[in-house]
Amino acid sequence: MARADFKGYPAEVSIRATIPRSTHPGQIRKAAELIATAKRPVIYGGGGIIHADASEELTRLVDQTADPNDPPP
Repeated sequence: MARADFKGYPAEVSIRATIPRSTHPGQIRKAAELIATAKRPVIYGGGGIIHADASEELTRLVDQTADPNDPPP
């Protein structure tokens, strides 16, 4: 542990993002297979869903992957 003098915030910050601009069809296929074969899949959507205004799409995904024999929560 040590102390340091705060010299202020930088004027600009550059962070290299690793967010893909597009998704490879193979990745989508693999995710779909994992969801389809899961015994009790859990879909956890965070703030990005709201930020992207994609709640309707998430709801459709949940509806399409739901087991018709399971009662709704």
